[in-house]
Amino acid sequence: MPDPALHDDLLVEAELMALLENGLADEPPISLREGGIIRNGYNAALDELRAFLFDRVYIGSVAKAEEGKAVTMLRNLFNFYLENPQEMPEEFRGGDEDLRVRVCDYVAGMTDRFADQRYREHFVPSGWQGKR
Repeated sequence: MPDPALHDDLLVEAELMALLENGLADEPPISLREGGIIRNGYNAALDELRAFLFDRVYIGSVAKAEEGKAVTMLRNLFNFYLENPQEMPEEFRGGDEDLRVRVCDYVAGMTDRFADQRYREHFVPSGWQGKR
């Protein structure tokens, strides 16, 4: 007599396969970052959320309009710390990794607020800095 647990496992696998076949796009992108993994129309609430996020967050948001400034700020911080590694915390100054990797790790770990503070500290004349 077959093991009932094996039968249950096979049913779960069949259900999972059905969910994947119905939910995944016909030709999903190679990278998850590209989006488009889940088939449009698979779930109405998910489609509504996706539309909202693209309209209000990813494309139409104030943050998206400011993206170029943020990229410039991060690029400037990266170059500053590359030229002035002594300005980074001790744990990022030495080590086996290439300096570019250590600077990248340091800048990537910054919160928005901390990056803004460091940018102002290194690039904005002190007389121009108002209270935030």
